[in-house]
Amino acid sequence: MAAANKAGISVESFIDRLSNGILDARALEREDLALAEAVRGYEPLSKNKWARAVRRVVVHTRSGETAEWLARWQRNTLGGDIHGWLAKTNSLLESHGASTRALQLTTHIMEAIGAIQFAQIWEQETKSSKTKALGRMFIEIEGERERFRGMDAAAVDACLKGSRKAAYETWKGKIGFITAARNKLAQAYKEVRLRTLVFDVTHVCQFGPQVIIDPFWSTTQLHAHKRTDDWPCVFSDLIKNAPHDPEWPETPVYDYRYPQNYQAVVGIAHGLDEDLCNYLRQFMRKFPSNPRIRATALQGGKQ
Repeated sequence: MAAANKAGISVESFIDRLSNGILDARALEREDLALAEAVRGYEPLSKNKWARAVRRVVVHTRSGETAEWLARWQRNTLGGDIHGWLAKTNSLLESHGASTRALQLTTHIMEAIGAIQFAQIWEQETKSSKTKALGRMFIEIEGERERFRGMDAAAVDACLKGSRKAAYETWKGKIGFITAARNKLAQAYKEVRLRTLVFDVTHVCQFGPQVIIDPFWSTTQLHAHKRTDDWPCVFSDLIKNAPHDPEWPETPVYDYRYPQNYQAVVGIAHGLDEDLCNYLRQFMRKFPSNPRIRATALQGGKQ
C-alpha cells in the first residue's frame, strides 16, 4: 500500500480533517482515507509536543456534560458481574450513538474505549452466557428500563418470552449489527489471531491505538449498512497482509510505527482533557493493543 511510504499524519492535518466534515465524504472515499491514515499513523512527536499542538489548535473547554459522561464511564468498572457490566456498557454506548455529540472527539474516544472493551469481553463469553447477557442488555436500554424495574429474574424471563418477545427479538437483530461493528473496531485496535489449516498464528498486524481518535472507526461508521460492499474484503486483506515499512522491510508497518502512534494518541487526549487522558492510559494498560512492544511506547517511543 502506497500509504506505508508516506510520512505520518501531522497534528495540523489531523485537526483539519476533523474540522472539515470528512465523515460527509462518499463512503468509498472515506474508507480509502481511513485505511490509508491507519497505515500511515502519526508523525513521531513526544506526547507533550502533541498535547501542546492540540491546545494551540483546538479551543476546548471541558463542559459539565463531558465531565458527566467521563464520570459515568469511570464508574462502570468491570467486576464479577460480567452480564451486568456488558448491559451497562451497552447502555452507555447506545446513549452515545443516539446523540449528536458522538462525533465530538472527546466523546468518540470514550465510545471507542467502551466498544473495544465490550468486544473483547464479549468474545470470551460462551454462547449460553451471551444469551443471558442479551437479556440483561435489553432490560437496561432506554424505554425498557422502567418497564422491568423491580422485577425478579423469573418475571423478567416470563416477560421476555411473553409480552415483550416481539420487541426483544427485533432488538436482538439490531444489536447483532452493532456488536459486529464493535468487533471490527476491536480487530482494528488489537492483535489478531488467524487460523491456518495446521495451527494458529498470531499476526501483529492491527492498526493500533490510532483508531481510538479517528471518528471513522466509531461503531456508528463501521455499521455494515454504512459501508461499501467491498469493505469487508479490503479490511480483512489489510489485516492478513500488513504492509511493511520501507526502512524496515521485515517489520509490519503497524509494529514499526506503534510507539509514535501511542505518543500521538495519548498526547491528543492529554491536550483535550487530562482526566480523559488518564482514563485512556488506564484502558491501554488493561487492554494493550500490542503487548510485545507496548513497553517501548510507554518509555517514550520515538521523539
